[in-house]
Amino acid sequence: MNKTLVFIFIALVLGIGVFYLYNTSEVEEPLSEDYYISVEIYSILENRVLVAEDGSGKDLEGDAIWVTVEDETDILDYEENSVQFEDLRTGMKVEVWTEGVVLESYPAQGTARKIVVLEEQNDLVKECFIGGCSGEICSDDPEAISTCELLAGMECLEKDMSCQLVDSQCTWVLSQEAAQCFLQVENEYGEKVRNTRIGYLFEKAEKKQ
Repeated sequence: MNKTLVFIFIALVLGIGVFYLYNTSEVEEPLSEDYYISVEIYSILENRVLVAEDGSGKDLEGDAIWVTVEDETDILDYEENSVQFEDLRTGMKVEVWTEGVVLESYPAQGTARKIVVLEEQNDLVKECFIGGCSGEICSDDPEAISTCELLAGMECLEKDMSCQLVDSQCTWVLSQEAAQCFLQVENEYGEKVRNTRIGYLFEKAEKKQ
């Protein structure tokens, strides 16, 4: 191999190396394994919460991170009392600690180890309302809506069920008659009834027995 070919080969190798380093610099990299941020909840999507230093405008400003909330995540108020994930609301001031790898995107992405709500828990939910097309929703939203569809078990909603505040969370409390109704419906239609919007009520009925 002559010297010219050797020089060309070396130049190609160096060029490929520079190209690779330049492009991989844009890829999400691990940021840290212990991340803390004092922020405001900007958005809640399924089991993920977007928190940011300033989420008041259309665009996020300052540090921001999507955190995944798992069963092991501690959610507490400032007095160390337990808070339900369903009680979290956009606009709340919170402190967030993560665990494991945090990806250096924007917003960053990680898993929440602990979330502390910086306001009194008693102020999170004050009153419960029944809503939805068939009156199947028990929540703190007086204007809660749902699609209108006939689901197995809807008839059991009229069996003396009450929408109550239990442990700072709005939830259905089933009477013995209602629980028996849900169990009879499941016995007739099978376990598939638990895959609908009111499937959790069949689980409540089972626990009540």
